[in-house]
Amino acid sequence: MDSTRKYWHLTTALMVSASLVLSACQETSRKASVRAAGKGTGAQVTESVAKKTEVAKKYSKNIKDPRNLTAYNSHLSELFKALEKSGQVPWSGLFSLKNWIFGGVDLKTISNFISEEYEVRHQQAVVRQTQFEVFVDDKAFVTIASEEQAKLILRQYLTSLYSLRNLSGQELCTLAKQSLNNTECQALAQTPTPEQAAAARIEASKSKSKSDTTVAKTAPSVSRKMERADENRVDRVLALITQKGVQLTEADLLKELTDAGFDMRLFSFKLGKASEVANPKKLTDAQAEALFKAVMQLHGQESTCFSLRSDSNSKCLVNVERSDVFKIPGHAGYRLISLAVKEAEAESSLLTEVFYEMNGQDVVEVMNSKNEKLQLLPLVSKGLEKPEVGTKYRLNYLVLKKVEAEGKTDFGLSGVLSIPGVLKKVTVVDGKTACEGALAEGKEKAQDIILIASDDKLVSSLKEVTAKSQPTAPCW
Repeated sequence: MDSTRKYWHLTTALMVSASLVLSACQETSRKASVRAAGKGTGAQVTESVAKKTEVAKKYSKNIKDPRNLTAYNSHLSELFKALEKSGQVPWSGLFSLKNWIFGGVDLKTISNFISEEYEVRHQQAVVRQTQFEVFVDDKAFVTIASEEQAKLILRQYLTSLYSLRNLSGQELCTLAKQSLNNTECQALAQTPTPEQAAAARIEASKSKSKSDTTVAKTAPSVSRKMERADENRVDRVLALITQKGVQLTEADLLKELTDAGFDMRLFSFKLGKASEVANPKKLTDAQAEALFKAVMQLHGQESTCFSLRSDSNSKCLVNVERSDVFKIPGHAGYRLISLAVKEAEAESSLLTEVFYEMNGQDVVEVMNSKNEKLQLLPLVSKGLEKPEVGTKYRLNYLVLKKVEAEGKTDFGLSGVLSIPGVLKKVTVVDGKTACEGALAEGKEKAQDIILIASDDKLVSSLKEVTAKSQPTAPCW
């Protein structure tokens, strides 16, 4: 293969939930988004802390920790690390105060939002934030350059902190406990929101009463859409962070938040430790070599091919061949592996896939509704050289079995998973091809989600996590 030949490498940001939506589209350099400044109507939108948990269950497959995103790790990670070293607040953990939901919903249907951002060129909504959720249009998000993605994430983070002013003391305490382990805030739980307190002072003045608490208890806890003045306060803090970067200290930020009129009750709590980011497990070269050796040992073996959507299975024969070493731009030489699977009683192949044998890859973890974790290794495809709408493709994974012994973690091979996709949209932006794919439908076995394994132990779990997968198109 020519050393300049293009190839495609799956990203491994699968994540926390049981989604198999992988983002591999190339980023563009165009400017990202702006907020819908001044569009706030002041309409009251009631929402309780309890709803956050309900929404999290509803969109479990689409929830992502922003700290796992490439844009965060490229542009924000060091800033938050430096900020946390300078003080006691678990700043990065405050992302968990809201559910960050990527895809799974049309933003136009989110009517109870308190703020939004839209893409400049097409005036397309990218984000709508409610009291407990940040809804992101994942397809629009991936078209934004990495640095602009980071700015959007940071602005939404600050907006989420600003919106805490809408919560009662009890709600704020409950939210903090849900989001950060071992948070202590019982003594402050009954404090009113800043707006309730202001209303209480006005009423107290009218009635010549000094009892703010009585009035605050009768005032409803509501969320209102942000207006220009609110957005200016967020922009003020964003400007300081942008200016100081990793030189920003906790003292600097707390002062600026206070001066800008943010609700500071959260920072009077004894905040617990932030949850750890579930970073992908990178295979050692030895582990990768052992896994691909196990793949080669499938050659000539009779296995079982499970069709996950049609709930059927059949005996199949596996043929595996390893080609010569190929050079990939930016990588060392890797061998090409071809995998052909044929049903025992059929003449044509059920699957014919080609992928690279590569080291240094990340194992990604998915979780089903029973909180059972599955480990998958994305296989690196040669990609589509001439992507066109309607072109069909497959994303392939090795399904691993995790073995822990004597404090060490190792991986064995449980099976091979293959998910069918079809190109729905192909566009060229700034000279770069961007593709939009979807799960391919079809009643034939060749169009089904196929699991090659020796037994059916994985069938139910993989059927669940792949049911609504959106296999990323292998384009460049």
